[in-house]
Amino acid sequence: MLDLSGRSLGASAHSSNFFPQVYLLLWIGLASYRVLDNLDGRQARRTGSSSPLGHLFDHGCDTLNVFLSGLNCTAALKLGSKSFYSLGLVWLVAMGQFFGATLEEFFNGALNLGYINGPSEGILLIEAMYLASFLFGPSIWEAPLSIGTWQIRRGELFFWVLLPISTLTVLANYVSIWKKAIADNKRRDILDSLRASIPFLLFSFCLVTWQQTSTAYEKHPHLFLWCTGINFFYLISRLIVAHLTNTKFPTVMGVQLVMAIGAANAVAGIFVGSKDGLLDQYVLLWLLLGVEVLVNCRRVMGMTREICSHLGIECFRIKSREAPVSTKVI
Repeated sequence: MLDLSGRSLGASAHSSNFFPQVYLLLWIGLASYRVLDNLDGRQARRTGSSSPLGHLFDHGCDTLNVFLSGLNCTAALKLGSKSFYSLGLVWLVAMGQFFGATLEEFFNGALNLGYINGPSEGILLIEAMYLASFLFGPSIWEAPLSIGTWQIRRGELFFWVLLPISTLTVLANYVSIWKKAIADNKRRDILDSLRASIPFLLFSFCLVTWQQTSTAYEKHPHLFLWCTGINFFYLISRLIVAHLTNTKFPTVMGVQLVMAIGAANAVAGIFVGSKDGLLDQYVLLWLLLGVEVLVNCRRVMGMTREICSHLGIECFRIKSREAPVSTKVI
């Protein structure tokens, strides 16, 4: 979590140039995260401390990393907040792919990563981008490329390279769910997988509506992404808990009102001739973010206490194993 918080400082402005060391710091942070994310499971198995709490922590941090890395990428690629590329990178490439992977784990009980996947090749590609920004400067992503009669900036091309890979990965997640449903004679899971996708579709609809009908993202991109990112964290954490407890993933959740309020305020502003929304976007974003943080903190602390109490474990400390009682045979 400290690693993620430190890296998020790098994205202070979408259109500003940072010191080269900032991009080096982003690379170190992401590389450290990738290594530690792979080691924590091994350490848990080695110490015999694997538990649903560890699973929840692991995937919870991954969820936060999705939008934080997306925020950093949009800044490093200098995509700006006026174009759809920056939001598309976070939403379509990062969030969409992570939701598909978590949904597959929910239905199939395990996540089978393909030959090309986000946690491996995707992160390595982002690391390479950070290193290139450090070595050659972020201006390399602003240089135009000519493909026939079509001109595109390198930063925008980065998005178009990732989008089809992400789309194919998500499709593979659904195909895997449906294949297992047919093989296990649980064809109802095919329909259930589509029903379970409704919360993310509602989230996406509100996200795009909010961004397209107001200046909230253009004027306050970081606050906008934090607000929508924390909402996405809640959605994914509910899906993870449903997987761990073998319960249904709800279609409608109270926290979805946050996205609905933001989108409704933006649309209402159109009728009064304001692109800033009916209510002040800056104030509304802070209020909605505050509500989301309080709801998530209360929920996470409650789940942590319940799991620790039920399993007889501690949150941040591994209990020492009791030495086996030796029996002496006479």
